Amino acid sequence: LPEKSKYNIIGFGSSYRYYHSHLQEYNEENLANSLKLISGISADLGGTEIDYPLSSVYYNNDDKSDKNIPTYIILLTDGCVSNKESVINLIKANSDKHILSSIGIGSSVDSDLIIRCGKAGKGGYWLAYDVSNLKNVVINSLNDCLKPYM
Repeated sequence: LPEKSKYNIIGFGSSYRYYHSHLQEYNEENLANSLKLISGISADLGGTEIDYPLSSVYYNNDDKSDKNIPTYIILLTDGCVSNKESVINLIKANSDKHILSSIGIGSSVDSDLIIRCGKAGKGGYWLAYDVSNLKNVVINSLNDCLKPYM
């Protein structure tokens, strides 16, 4: 990430949670803390509800110091949702200030959801059917997010 970027990590399932109480400035110390934190994350939040955590980012993000700077969201999921059209419409309605890229993980992910979310969010979309490819896929998605700054 570029110097002075800010980030957070949100886990989601049937519920969601922020893993940091506020946006973290990207630096070596915060990166090390976040890597340690995510190494212990497991898929323990139930099903796959994407609209609630996205709404939280879109509408309750008071932690941004400059409202004119776009937010880049990278959505990683290994599932599917029952309200696909609602999720896609939510992403599309907020794509002017929040660019979303989507990454589908594993063989049972809804690839149509991933593709349509990436397009609606004006970001990219990737499918990592083999988890061993996930690191490269995430790096590619970050590089795409950062192209406007390079």
